[in-house]
Amino acid sequence: MDKEEVTIEKKNYEVLAVGGLLIDLIGQDVANNLGDTSEFQRFQGGSAANLVCNMAKLNYSTALVAAVGEDYLADYLLNILNDVGVDTQFIMRKDAFPTSMVLVSRSLGTADWLAYRMADKQFDIKQVPDDIYERIKVLHTTCFALSRRPAQTVVMQMARKAKEHEKILSLNVKFSPKNWPNPKEAVRLVKEFCAFGPIVKVGQEDVAALFPNENLGKKTAITMFHEWGAKIVALTFGKDGSMVSDKLGSEPVFIPSTPPERLGDATGTGDTYWAAFLGAMLSGKALKQCALEGSRLASIKISYQGPLPPGIDRKVLEEEMPKKSTS
Repeated sequence: MDKEEVTIEKKNYEVLAVGGLLIDLIGQDVANNLGDTSEFQRFQGGSAANLVCNMAKLNYSTALVAAVGEDYLADYLLNILNDVGVDTQFIMRKDAFPTSMVLVSRSLGTADWLAYRMADKQFDIKQVPDDIYERIKVLHTTCFALSRRPAQTVVMQMARKAKEHEKILSLNVKFSPKNWPNPKEAVRLVKEFCAFGPIVKVGQEDVAALFPNENLGKKTAITMFHEWGAKIVALTFGKDGSMVSDKLGSEPVFIPSTPPERLGDATGTGDTYWAAFLGAMLSGKALKQCALEGSRLASIKISYQGPLPPGIDRKVLEEEMPKKSTS
């Protein structure tokens, strides 16, 4: 029998994320692919979990809706979230499914990875109290969560309710064909989610994977997401920076990337960028400043192997980061 919370403690959250909490096994040697990776180290992973952990480390109030197994790997993950201050009372433990895991290569660019999807897709709408939408500012999710049922159904139900309560919706597109047996289904669901009027983060590689035969330009891709209904679009392109836009037809603003002090690994860098972006937005900052702070936090993250370290002062993100790189 699955373990469910008997008592829900009513709290207010700046961000409630819905999606994956899983084990990342990250390669220890820089390699082009998993086949060339010989050693791995265990870390907490999952895009939605990364987002709320990063925001909790910046002292924002966060919670996560997810599912894990009834195993020691789940204990490890829940301990990490609790330690950084993420509310875990909406995370269900599933007896019938082991905790999900992803193998990731350590890479200078986009990492090679392989997912073993098990418990992560099994969360249930029963985990979520009816009044949660009155106690949040942002509902965040990812394409990873949307790619499998029953999680997909729960995410869309929650998005509709959050929209009805006039909350901010956030989507990290983060698309990979590995997660979607039918890529056309991914396009349909992203388009349907965008109709709720979310703020959207999407990587240039995500656009190329969603539309492999169309060779969409940066501005064309941004316009497309606005036409689907997105209020704000942040198009990221790794070390080459990002473009942000908050109005259909307006000129997107280019934001250069911030060079890291050293190379750790790029895993979760997009979630780090988005954590600082959302935090700055919740603080009422201008769109360009939101993207700048996202770039600066991503630079800090990529200097480490594994998750973003705790104890980062938000004020650091408001300052110009040093441009000189050190090895």
